[in-house]
Amino acid sequence: MASTPLVSFNFKFVQFGIIPSSRKGNTKESFVKFQDSLKELVDNTIKQEGLKATEGNVFVFIAQFFSSESEYKTRDVDNMISSILNTLSGRCYVDDGQVTSLLIAKETGVKLRENFYFIGIKFLGSKTEPGILQKAGLYEAWSLYKTLNRS
Repeated sequence: MASTPLVSFNFKFVQFGIIPSSRKGNTKESFVKFQDSLKELVDNTIKQEGLKATEGNVFVFIAQFFSSESEYKTRDVDNMISSILNTLSGRCYVDDGQVTSLLIAKETGVKLRENFYFIGIKFLGSKTEPGILQKAGLYEAWSLYKTLNRS
């Protein structure tokens, strides 16, 4: 019996490889190759599934899975974001400004034979609907803020 996903993404992409990191010494050619590959994947998926870019707010989830512990330890998630968001802009959403929530993660597993990454995009219903993950984070931030004792 298949389980129900916790989040229903409007766009979902998975591809073998590693998201290039600007601090890992990647060349401009490696960024261009990555972006061209991702553009092709996104464009083909959009065409096959009859999808179109939204004009509303979106939640973007990015997960990089590493087959090696050494790759996992040397990659910084913050350096993977812009190459993905720039490629998705104009395809999944009209402009980067529509990304109101972003979650990026890296994982490693003994059973993985190859590196791969997943990108999920969820359309948010309104400007006031930031998504369950952002709500939880905002709640925690506010709770911690209230514990600060300022004299």
